[in-house]
Amino acid sequence: MSNLGNNITERIESDCISQNECRIDVYFSEKEKESTEASINMFLAELERLQLEYGKEHIWQNEELNLQRVEYQGKDCILGITNFGDCIDDEWYIVWLLREASKAVKSAFVRIIDEDGEFLLIEAALSLPKWIDEDNSDYRVWIHNGEVIILRPEDEFLKKMNRCPPLTREQAIFQISSGSNLYTSREVNDSISQRLKKFPKAANVKLRAICTVPRKIVHVLQKNKNLISSAVNAFYYRDPIDENYCDRMSKFNQNDLVTTTITFTPLLYAQLYQQRCKTFRPFHLPSDVHSLDYERAILGMKLSCGFEILYNSKENVEKRTEIDEYLQIQPLPTDEDIKKIPLIEDDTSFMNVNPDELEELLEKKLNSFCDDFGDDERSGFDNTDHDNTLVGEEEMVPGNHGGKSINEEITKNKQKQNFNESDLKNMASRIETFINDEASNNHREDFYGVKNSDTDTDSDSLADSDDEIFLNRNQGIDEVEFDETKFYDLLKGKDGKYQNQDVDEFSSGNEDEMDIPGDANMEEYMRAMDEELYGGLRGRDEGLEGIDDKDIDLNLMKNIIEGIEANPDLYGGPISTLLNSLKIQIPREK
Repeated sequence: MSNLGNNITERIESDCISQNECRIDVYFSEKEKESTEASINMFLAELERLQLEYGKEHIWQNEELNLQRVEYQGKDCILGITNFGDCIDDEWYIVWLLREASKAVKSAFVRIIDEDGEFLLIEAALSLPKWIDEDNSDYRVWIHNGEVIILRPEDEFLKKMNRCPPLTREQAIFQISSGSNLYTSREVNDSISQRLKKFPKAANVKLRAICTVPRKIVHVLQKNKNLISSAVNAFYYRDPIDENYCDRMSKFNQNDLVTTTITFTPLLYAQLYQQRCKTFRPFHLPSDVHSLDYERAILGMKLSCGFEILYNSKENVEKRTEIDEYLQIQPLPTDEDIKKIPLIEDDTSFMNVNPDELEELLEKKLNSFCDDFGDDERSGFDNTDHDNTLVGEEEMVPGNHGGKSINEEITKNKQKQNFNESDLKNMASRIETFINDEASNNHREDFYGVKNSDTDTDSDSLADSDDEIFLNRNQGIDEVEFDETKFYDLLKGKDGKYQNQDVDEFSSGNEDEMDIPGDANMEEYMRAMDEELYGGLRGRDEGLEGIDDKDIDLNLMKNIIEGIEANPDLYGGPISTLLNSLKIQIPREK
């Protein structure tokens, strides 16, 4: 474990959490100091064992897991801060390590947060009890004995307030020590387990590529494989001043080059490979830009520049010292040593997905997640392994034909989106079923899961007040009765009273010229409006003598297709919202 320095408590107490940073608190329920110290030693030893056994090949994107034992406010504990960089999997790998270590040390209570706060609750947001949310979850969410627990308030308090206030650190430590009101939710833990199911296997994912680099770089990486991430980050976040070092290459000169296999992670490789840069002066690349030698040389140039920038950076003095120490260890690898390293290039086709296809794949995965969550909800969240919730390793890990799997998924997805005549009929049928469903009006729930009939007192009084105002403003107007059957028949053109009536006079006139007598009642006014709309519909469909069910379907689909075509964003807007609620996928092609 790395030492964080003397300012660890100051950084922990600070309210400001940097981007891509997670903070860790580990407290123990023992009250005796000797027992607490023994538990701390056991917890740190278990973390070290887990990393050696399950994460020996793991390459950290930025910082490794940093923990330090301290005495904070009279209590012995473990505190830590780790910047996991651009790799969110590193943060979840830390969660997995802490969860497994808590199984071995039963008295340990672990809290981990990042810039989003209690991100464990965010992952399980759909499974939380109603008395806790992101506003009152401070110091309430902990990992204990391999499970996520929530420090629950007293029942009497919940009966009065229906939700709990956030805790302070001191209050949380007191409740942990007493062991009271430790709430465990199977649904919350199932959500977290689903997120962690790819570990520890995913911790050792790597991508090997052949590069032409200075011999010194091979030597340094043999001493510390994690320096590859420091070098890639240095090149990835370079500025024009940093590029001046690349034009000199004073430390990692190009006089002694070797072609060998370098180990990255998929993310590090993608960051380095897709960086655009000029050819710096010390480098002489092959003339054939389509050859393998050119690809290996330009990848090696970027990596060499990353090490040069890292070595000369004033912000990474400790890295410079570390590199100098490694280079003082002689001799450097010989040509025979380099030849013993097998030349391996893992599959990189996972990067060859165009943005449109990637969007389709992500949408499919999101739909799969929603379906899986719905199944879990109906079955009481049984502990079932849903493979579609996350992108599996076979789809992301080069060497396991990740690109091929992605392309196969995209092809299958496109095949499922062939939109033909039967799909149009099915769409019309679903919409008509939705309209005809009386239960959808009387018993549906609103967006927050509250039934329409269950309105609160304030809403009722407001509605009553509105009704009274409306009646006062419209005294003398007869009460309006709405006949749903008659209205639907009118839409279908089945109302004999208006079906054969000539309504051109309504459609041809200007709205401003349409005069409604002052003594006309509301029913006559609504009839006039209905006839005008009905006439406009007939005017658009010249040659149709009447409107039957088939015509309604035709006009319905015509309006929907026009709405889709007019929508600049295929996956937004009212038409898309309506169709998505009916589980109808919109094709990309018009």
